[in-house]
Amino acid sequence: QREILKSRGFTDEELGSWEFSITEKANEDWSKKWKEKWDVTHVSERITVVPDWLEYTPQREDEVIIRLEPGCAFGTGTHQTTQLCMKAIEKYMAKFAKMADIGMGSGILAICAAKFHASEVYGCDNDATVIDVATENAVKNGVVCKFELNTADKISEKYDFVCANILHNVLAEIMGDLKNILNNEAYMVLSGILDEKKPSQVFPGFFRVLIGVLGLSFYFLVCCTQRNVTSGAN
Repeated sequence: QREILKSRGFTDEELGSWEFSITEKANEDWSKKWKEKWDVTHVSERITVVPDWLEYTPQREDEVIIRLEPGCAFGTGTHQTTQLCMKAIEKYMAKFAKMADIGMGSGILAICAAKFHASEVYGCDNDATVIDVATENAVKNGVVCKFELNTADKISEKYDFVCANILHNVLAEIMGDLKNILNNEAYMVLSGILDEKKPSQVFPGFFRVLIGVLGLSFYFLVCCTQRNVTSGAN
């Protein structure tokens, strides 16, 4: 099979190694086993994400602590794209802003915004299994967020601060929808973008949106990561 693929133009580098080994493992509850590897995450000097099953003593008076049980949802606070969004919320979101998290997963970004005093927080996702997870996480953190099964194209409200931490190709597809839910002078934070994908995949979509919104004033931050290294927010 490997030779067939090579004859069709694939290189050894693209195919990678096909070596494998078989090892017997003791029967364990893997749905809980992974929790042993997840520890407290200090996202910034103020923001700390704490797994809900761990004890934690605050390190400073103004520390923003987010307790989380992600379940099957994306968003534990350990991934660079999530951390960049949280730092953007801390730095750029005004108090009492109206905030939306598109593709909210575990609800971590929405909860972060609520803890930084957003006046109204909305989150949506196209995965029905994460709605209850996010809602329970909001309750754990003592904040009020509205979470629902929805997509950006069906949202009629407008917001002052919008986060979308999604795959780069999805961001390019929904840029027009994201633009439509922005208030004047709003911030839009886009993340989930690998650094090498910027020129060919996502930026053309950004420019199409900018052309389409002439006369509308807003700000956007693009959060890009390399595969193992955070490259920063622009």
